[in-house]
Amino acid sequence: MGEEKDKQKTEGTYPVIPLPPGRFIFPQQKFVIATEKHQSVGTAKDALTREKKILLLNKKKEDIEIPEPNDLHEIGVIVKITDHIQKADSLRLVVEGIARVRTIEFSQTGDFLQARAQIVKEAPCKSDAVLPLMKEVTEAFDKYKEECQKRRPTQESPSPNIPQTDDPGFFADSIASIIAAYTDYRPERFQAVLEAFDTKERLEKLKEILNEEMDLLEFEMRVLKKVGKQILKNLGLPY
Repeated sequence: MGEEKDKQKTEGTYPVIPLPPGRFIFPQQKFVIATEKHQSVGTAKDALTREKKILLLNKKKEDIEIPEPNDLHEIGVIVKITDHIQKADSLRLVVEGIARVRTIEFSQTGDFLQARAQIVKEAPCKSDAVLPLMKEVTEAFDKYKEECQKRRPTQESPSPNIPQTDDPGFFADSIASIIAAYTDYRPERFQAVLEAFDTKERLEKLKEILNEEMDLLEFEMRVLKKVGKQILKNLGLPY
């Protein structure tokens, strides 16, 4: 009986809005979503008449216009609509992530998709057990921001500051949301972070991502130097 009550608390049916592969939303983070396609606008309007909750699932491929259930990742995020702006043929939603969920089954209701999903209970983690890893991620992120500002001066840098928190899960999701919004390189890495229910594993994945991003910056700099030298050589100038 108790298990059935717990199941009812963690399970629910929600309207689904698909996200492109490179657009990630994490729990406890606030974002703005622009719904322009007919299906997504209808989904958002339906959610506004009910509990104002929607399920966000990332598409596996960018070029899928109207995704079927198999085109969406199983793990996503339940969000709550906190505000919205209605325009002629679109709807802008301000949403806040609530929790990671595992999709159980899909169903079609009218013009839009909905799904029954279960909130994933994340494994408890004592902050002191991952403090060294949090420190490493913080240092790597600060270095990444600094290098971005130096090497990509014409682009917007990942400017938000790291939140001051003792919650390693919230810390990890905050960092992930900042980096995901800045880079479009291998978006599947952030899906893996979303699917990492263990906080330590999530932090380790973030550290790997930051190391990869630093390697990418180094590669870009080498290419730019090589191209610059070739241009000077072609112009007959010293290099």
